[in-house]
Amino acid sequence: SNADISTAIEGTTTDETGAFKFENVKSGSYTLKISFIGFEDQTITIDLVKNTNLGVIILKEKLETLNDVTITAKRPTVKRLVDRLVFNVENSTLSNTNVLDVLKHTPGVMVHDDKITVKQSTPTVYINDRKVHLSATEIQQLLEGTPANNIKSIEVITNPPAKYEAEGGSVLNIVTSKNIVAGYNGSVFGNYKQGSEYPKYTLGTSHFFKTEKISSYLNYNISPKKDFRHNDEFVNFIENDQTVSSWETDFNRTRKTSNQTINANIEYELNANNSLVFSTNMLISPRENTKTVVNSSTEVFSPSKTLDSIFDTNNRLVDEAYNFAFTIDYIHKFKKEGEKLSVSAHHTNYDFSSFQDVKTGYFFQNGTLAFRNNNFQTFSNQIIQLYTGQLDYELPLSETSQFEAGIKISKINSDSKLRQYTIENDVKTADIQNSDTFVYDEFNYAVY
Repeated sequence: SNADISTAIEGTTTDETGAFKFENVKSGSYTLKISFIGFEDQTITIDLVKNTNLGVIILKEKLETLNDVTITAKRPTVKRLVDRLVFNVENSTLSNTNVLDVLKHTPGVMVHDDKITVKQSTPTVYINDRKVHLSATEIQQLLEGTPANNIKSIEVITNPPAKYEAEGGSVLNIVTSKNIVAGYNGSVFGNYKQGSEYPKYTLGTSHFFKTEKISSYLNYNISPKKDFRHNDEFVNFIENDQTVSSWETDFNRTRKTSNQTINANIEYELNANNSLVFSTNMLISPRENTKTVVNSSTEVFSPSKTLDSIFDTNNRLVDEAYNFAFTIDYIHKFKKEGEKLSVSAHHTNYDFSSFQDVKTGYFFQNGTLAFRNNNFQTFSNQIIQLYTGQLDYELPLSETSQFEAGIKISKINSDSKLRQYTIENDVKTADIQNSDTFVYDEFNYAVY
């Protein structure tokens, strides 16, 4: 972060040897913060003028005691395999948070400025080896609203096998734990966080049930919150090394959401070698609780910094999203440990719609009445139907090698619509040039 304004500018993670680097950073005074779960944070002040080598940085182990009472907790452990890093968090100090907070402490994962990255790129997110078909923002909302008390481990797969649809990038596979004690247990939980302007809550309930043949899990939670962002933005327009105009914008955004998530997993053991598994994850963002209000005012200055004009923009946005994903698996285990055959069928139904009303007024330097107004509205809708079928075979060859093969078929139907309207003198007119319909169908076969 910049030492003068204490604002986070950039972040990164170390590689396997503990090395890290930042590139294309401007000269100046910075504060570097180094942190890792179970160790004390360390900050270093740097006056950066050229390439700088910080040498070896050693973190001190964090020990916590309260008088005569010693606090003992299981520390998350890290295990490195051939193609992935496994961060075991089950029953650890991180189990009382949500999954997004666990990712913030996961080695190799960076959560910064509403983005999740692995090796400077956005990873593909899986839950129990099943891809989560959501946008980056919706995935973050899902993870933030999911409690970590049922998470066994986070797998950071930097060299994913062919069965993962990673498109050449990394994979984050979130593995849930299984209830190993017969009977029923459940819990109700909640947490509260106070932001700079508004609080946010998470309320939910989890239920586990296990018999000799059935092992099941159900979680429901709701996350009512408001997010507030205030930015001051400055833009200079330069021609021939001279500033010909400059814009200063005061930007305020308030976003209200109340996302609901449902996760369920039911495993039925046919016999010692065969089992059926049904799983689902759902994200519900109802229209009445998903609203965004944006107010911005931009002052336009001449080269001599004299105020020339002002334009004010008000944007009212309402979203609605429903994502329902269902998977059924058949798993056959052979006599050899680790050798198995799995057949999977998956369906995702995604329905998203958005409406916004944007009004802009343009004013002269001392004007109180706008000399020009602009008002338009947009309505967009996207419906995606996804069907996949997959067969996978796994055979361990040794402690360090494994043979995997599979077949996958997927079908995608996507229907997207955008309708824009202009408003003049309270008359609404369809803007054909900025409206469109996009229909996309895809059928894929894969052997690996």
